[in-house]
Amino acid sequence: MTPDRCKSCKASILWATTVTGNAMPLDAAPLSVFVVEKDADGDEICAPLRAYQSHFATCPFAKSWRGKKR
Repeated sequence: MTPDRCKSCKASILWATTVTGNAMPLDAAPLSVFVVEKDADGDEICAPLRAYQSHFATCPFAKSWRGKKR
């Protein structure tokens, strides 16, 4: 993932490539996400998971980019 800044709101973003080869902007700060797993003894443990949110969901200017060819 490549660090950058949003051209509209100037927030820190990361660029990721989707499975179809398209570039997708993500918020640079990972979300606080945890998953519950079972350890070798069968006890449930809480494990952190690094997850990022699409910047289109948080950018106040996202609608102005919708449908544009880049």
